[in-house]
Amino acid sequence: MKRLSFLACLFLAPIVAQAQTVALWRFAEKPAGNAAGSQQRVMDASGFGNHGRLIGPAGYVRGSGPDGTAIALDGSGMLEVPDAHAFDFPGDFTIEAMVRTQKRVGQYIFLRNGPTGEIWIRQHVKSGHDAAIAALIKTGKGLDLIVSGPRAVVDGKFHHVALVRRVKGVEDGGHLVLYIDGKPVASKQKPANRGPLTISSLTSIGGLHRGGSRGKPKITRPWTGAIDFVRVSNTALDTSQFLMPGGTTPEKILAQNRAPAVLATIKAIRPKPQPQLVPRRPQFNMEPTGDLGAFPRDFQPHVQLFVPGDQLGAIDPSPYKNLFPDVLIHDFDGDGHKDIWAEKRFYRNTGQYQNGVPIFARFQDKPAPVLGRAIADLDNNGKLEVISARDKPPMTMSRHELILPSPKTRAWTARSLGTIKVVTLSDPSDKPLQALTRTWPYETIDVVDWDGDGRLDLLCSGHPAPAGFDVGWQPFLGWGFKRSFWPRNDPQGMLLAGQIYGTVWWHRNLGTREKPVFHPGRIVTAGRDDRLLMHWGGVSSTVTDFDEDGDPDLLVHNSMGLFLYRNLGRPVDQRVYDNRRARLGEPEQILFGEQDEPLADPGMLELVDWSRQHRKCLVFREQGYGLLYFAPNRGTLTKPRYRDITPWVTRGGPLTTGIFTIPKVADWNGDGHPDLILGSQAGYVHYCRNLGRKGDRPQFATPVMLRAAGRLIQPRTMSGMTDVSFGVHFCYTNPEVADWDGDGDLDLLLGWQGATLSFHENIGSRTRPRLAGAVEVHRQGKPIFSGARSRPAAVDFDRDGLIDLIAPDIEGYLVFHRRERKAGRLVLHQPVRLKLENGNAVFASGYTGDQNDGSYGQRLNARIKLSVFDWDRDGDFDLAVGNRGHGLRLFENVGTRAKPLFRFTGSPGFLTNHPGGHYRMAEPCDFDGDGRFEVITGADFGPVFYFRRSVVDQ
Repeated sequence: MKRLSFLACLFLAPIVAQAQTVALWRFAEKPAGNAAGSQQRVMDASGFGNHGRLIGPAGYVRGSGPDGTAIALDGSGMLEVPDAHAFDFPGDFTIEAMVRTQKRVGQYIFLRNGPTGEIWIRQHVKSGHDAAIAALIKTGKGLDLIVSGPRAVVDGKFHHVALVRRVKGVEDGGHLVLYIDGKPVASKQKPANRGPLTISSLTSIGGLHRGGSRGKPKITRPWTGAIDFVRVSNTALDTSQFLMPGGTTPEKILAQNRAPAVLATIKAIRPKPQPQLVPRRPQFNMEPTGDLGAFPRDFQPHVQLFVPGDQLGAIDPSPYKNLFPDVLIHDFDGDGHKDIWAEKRFYRNTGQYQNGVPIFARFQDKPAPVLGRAIADLDNNGKLEVISARDKPPMTMSRHELILPSPKTRAWTARSLGTIKVVTLSDPSDKPLQALTRTWPYETIDVVDWDGDGRLDLLCSGHPAPAGFDVGWQPFLGWGFKRSFWPRNDPQGMLLAGQIYGTVWWHRNLGTREKPVFHPGRIVTAGRDDRLLMHWGGVSSTVTDFDEDGDPDLLVHNSMGLFLYRNLGRPVDQRVYDNRRARLGEPEQILFGEQDEPLADPGMLELVDWSRQHRKCLVFREQGYGLLYFAPNRGTLTKPRYRDITPWVTRGGPLTTGIFTIPKVADWNGDGHPDLILGSQAGYVHYCRNLGRKGDRPQFATPVMLRAAGRLIQPRTMSGMTDVSFGVHFCYTNPEVADWDGDGDLDLLLGWQGATLSFHENIGSRTRPRLAGAVEVHRQGKPIFSGARSRPAAVDFDRDGLIDLIAPDIEGYLVFHRRERKAGRLVLHQPVRLKLENGNAVFASGYTGDQNDGSYGQRLNARIKLSVFDWDRDGDFDLAVGNRGHGLRLFENVGTRAKPLFRFTGSPGFLTNHPGGHYRMAEPCDFDGDGRFEVITGADFGPVFYFRRSVVDQ
């Protein structure tokens, strides 16, 4: 029978009045006393096919109706009815249920909600009041009606609860009545919002599913007790038509639904295809065979790669994978050149500058005296303090006094001064600074007299909070995170969701210079119309007198670039309470050699005077635990200009991209030595030239950030990430190098966040590569799918002389894209799935059907890293497949070159035992030239690891 949502039937009610009952869940699948398994199907007896499934544990108990059974829920189970359609719900309806409970808590009986509509019946508990049965209807035009009865049903007996809405024939437009045991207990009457009540979600009975696993779901307001039945009708029923003693019976309902007109309606309606609740999960059909097969096992333990002492590596502020690391920039050794102190490492400024960029000595393993975001004299006592912020909400900030080295200590130390205090106008008591600020965390903190009153304020900015907070306006406090609407005088205006907006906050000092106490925080505004300084995605900021006119300006880095907000002075209207607030002008974009964006995802931002000769230089850090990037000032103090950025500033530093390093080994410059090409989350691609020096590990020159068509390579997308709300910040370049166009040199292919494949043609030569701008690889005029954040493999898989492609498909299986030359052009054939020897397809994803964390469908075809090479040395191609969920898998080709068949031989744990296990991969290489392959791999927090083979006895 064709499946049809009961709300679709409600939409058809004016046409077919006979179709009264469009859903009836009787919970009679098993006799009382039996357990109900998770995922068990629950039948809709109405004939309309709205069958549900149980989520979590449940059981069958004696009910009150003619079926003799009810479903028992203990707060950890519920029923879901799949439905992803959008329907109009403009008319009459009835929703009724027979329920039992003894809990005086908020708990759902029935719920259906979506982006612009909501219907629920629940036991409601409001602060200061006893529990009561309540119901709500909200349409796309706003709140329709809400009713609440005077009592709950918590006596442990079954009670009939019904919600009836009458629209047709009601003179004033709408009437909502709530019944308990056939008696009206609450009602409201008003002009109804005649839809559309657009709903696109699940129907939930006994709670709202919020995640967790299938066996142990997380449920909001779960019902604890029993539910005998739930019925939905597309008409406003009278009490004599309720399914309860003295009313109708299930037999009469089903007889009415077997009427020819109703059956004809069901048969005639062709519903849209129902999207599944979660993507179809392929059966995990691969069991390892053969104990790794012929894969070698003689690998030495991993070592991290650093450049030699005469080359420059990166400053990694978080080599131990701490999110949002602190970096202190200060002249710690008093030589007139500012140094850098990260969490665990100290970088001394050598006083030498290369094209305006400071050069730092090799790091010293020395923990910072205290972690923090800024250094300032906050209380005007002549002693420097470090301002610190916790890395997760609720946000708190603290102060530590820096204590200089002494003959006795010989090291910098710090003394805690406690938390920074906040005061509200209604409560003068001191509290930790956390009231309205819900970023995750403050990436930047500036200590500055923002309003010119002689007291130091705090200007802060940061990444959006992961849980999401609404943004609104409070009297006397200004804009902040709260449940409110914008504009502030329109209660039905646009709700601003805080989850995807980074913000810049001003905490005004309401105390004194010596004893600062701060305002709980207001969002900074700018521009002619005083717009909120909120930016889609992450944001960082820094305060500086950029134009040397005597007042502080604001630099803001967001997902679209770096922008200057000039200080235009203060308002002349002395009547407003915030008259000392600085007015900021329209944003002016800061370009980098006529390009628009220095970094992909904003983290730390600071304008630094490295020395008297090197002033107003920019320092960035990518969000998370990314690298520091440096941009020297190429202009003047009054007109700073920026052109180049680089992370490569410290002698003997690590080869790292900061986050999600993806290495590719290839002889990029054709000198006979295999080089490294590194992809990254930031989207940059770094070329590490092999110096050809002998030793127990390869040595590389100072890396170079690759350019294409004159600008840094950095693909971007506005289409969103695979597992969070915003995606332009994250590029996730996965480099593959091959002669893709068959002209004799090496080209660059990039898998990336956008899930397409980018091709950069080498328009230079084999020994002096020069890259053209990116074009997408197409088949029949459309871009091919190659997996989000995934690295496909470009190899001559069928040995016909043309480079082919191996990549994941949309369902997470590996496919072979064969290429051939037609009419002088290289074209891609339709992809063909690679097969195991048992006939099943090779499943590449790390998500195999046993996870239910809400991200399965989004990560099903993502984060797959492919290496295709002959690892068993039998003359054909084998596979090494890395992913996020199941590490590294080996597939040995047990077929032939022409007809490959693969055997899953296991996972080499000795190649995945290094730190940073967000994903796994194995890139083959032969740096020592002995004819045996070694392995290079990256890690989620940036380093490159090298697995050398054991020395062979001569």
